[in-house]
Amino acid sequence: MNLVASHIASLTGLHLPPSLGLFLTLTLIVFLFRRHIREKPNVSGALWLPLVWLLLGCSRPLTAWLNIFGLPMGGRVSSEEGSPVDAFFIYAMATAGLFVLNTRQVSLSEVLQRNGWIVAFIAYCFISVV
Repeated sequence: MNLVASHIASLTGLHLPPSLGLFLTLTLIVFLFRRHIREKPNVSGALWLPLVWLLLGCSRPLTAWLNIFGLPMGGRVSSEEGSPVDAFFIYAMATAGLFVLNTRQVSLSEVLQRNGWIVAFIAYCFISVV
C-alpha cells in the first residue's frame, strides 16, 4: 500500500480488504448506471461496453480474472505473448464498439475533424510504435 493510501486509511479509519473495496466500487458503478438509465430510459445499453473494457484494461487481463474465480484457461498466459482468450476478448469488444458506431451512423471523418488533439495523440502513438 502506498503512503497516500495508508495515510487516507489512517485518517478515515477504514481498513478494507482489496476484494471488499473492489466489490463496493463495482456495486457503486452498477448502482449509478442503473439510476441513470431509470432517469433517462432511452439511454443505450452500449454504455456498458466502455465500462467493461476500462475495468479489465486497467486491472488484470481477462484470463487472470477467470483464474481468480476458479476458471483456469488453457493457452500461454504471459505479459510478453498474451493469451488467445485475452486477444479474442479485445477483438470482441472492438467489434462490438464498431457495431454500435455503425448502428448510430457515426461519421468517422467528422469525428476526426472535430477532435484534432485526439488525432494528434493517435498519430504520436502510431509514430512511437513504428
